Amino acid sequence: MNAAKVVSIIVGILMTIAGIVFLFQPGTTFRTLILILGIVLIFSSVTSLVNYFSVRHSGHSNVWTLIAAILSLIAGILLISNHFARFFTEIVLLYALAIGILVRGILFTAEAITTKGINGGMSLSTSTMLVIGLLMLVAGIIFLFAPGALMTFISVAVSLLLIMGGVGILAGGISLPTM
Repeated sequence: MNAAKVVSIIVGILMTIAGIVFLFQPGTTFRTLILILGIVLIFSSVTSLVNYFSVRHSGHSNVWTLIAAILSLIAGILLISNHFARFFTEIVLLYALAIGILVRGILFTAEAITTKGINGGMSLSTSTMLVIGLLMLVAGIIFLFAPGALMTFISVAVSLLLIMGGVGILAGGISLPTM
């Protein structure tokens, strides 16, 4: 077997298993996403710091880039090392997402109603926008008052994406020719 085939099969199996495990443990999934966010913030800030100091001598550096990189580094370190910071981030993120969904639902609904008024009738796209807007409005209200439901929704979505991606990679790996 060639290396690409073996790696694809192993990655596909691991992704599928992770998706199945995460599907039955939504809290773990969301906490893992917050941990990954912390790691991404650290790598992003290190990249920004390297970029800042590499262009500083040419006069193209920006002090705001330095400040943002330092703050991102601190946030990333807190997210991976401090339980309270992870919990606080989870809560803030869930409420921010719920408010975002609610506002987007209001905007979609308002746009559909306004478009209907301008056109004098309700087209298929306007009707679809109205339905999506109303669904987002209801979902936003539910998620705002029950953030655990949003955490579960996100966790199930991530789990299903991992399972589908894992099965796809596994199938691709199996179908690779053996050399």
